[in-house]
Amino acid sequence: MDLRNLSIEKAALFLFGVVFLTAMLVIVVNYPYPSPAQWQVFSLTLALIAAGIGASLPGALHIKITPWIRAGGAIGLFVLVYLVKPASVVSHNPEDLSFQPNTSLALPVARKMINEIKNGEFETLYRSFSEATKEAVPESEFMELSRNTRQQFGSPTSTTLWRTDTSISYQPPRGHFRHYTYLSKFPNGAELQETVSLYAKPESKKWEPFTYNFNVLKNPSN
Repeated sequence: MDLRNLSIEKAALFLFGVVFLTAMLVIVVNYPYPSPAQWQVFSLTLALIAAGIGASLPGALHIKITPWIRAGGAIGLFVLVYLVKPASVVSHNPEDLSFQPNTSLALPVARKMINEIKNGEFETLYRSFSEATKEAVPESEFMELSRNTRQQFGSPTSTTLWRTDTSISYQPPRGHFRHYTYLSKFPNGAELQETVSLYAKPESKKWEPFTYNFNVLKNPSN
């Protein structure tokens, strides 16, 4: 037995193990919710590190995933780790949006939003927005836009739910979205199509106010 080669193999095995654990710690601390591109890099990196460990281990390893996917040794360990994706133990898979938020809880949130808009309570509305919205739109900008556009119409005489849409985003902000569009009519004959959007993120799975926008359908003052 060549003790020198054995010591090199042990050192390589120890090194790859340390790198693997370090990579897992970096992911869990810095990237609990990675982007799809980061997720693919994490999976590939961990699989390569595992292949390095496999190359240093004695013995034979044969893996058969399907009748068409077979591998052995370091390549086999690479394939196994890449498919299992151990990063999912410490990080959220950005492509996993299989959770289903309770849609029955979304409509009351939408009604609250549209009532705040109807009553001109735009500061209250902004405070209820999700953090993703607040990061994208400063409060001062939102308030100025509201004063210069929507507030000029005042309070509607009637607001009727017209349609409901749903969508899923795999790009930040990732999650489920629900959009409620209302038809609002005003004393001067103006009509607006007002849409409030709700967001359910993977972390909480709860509906949060996300955005508000409107289109002018009829404006007799113009």
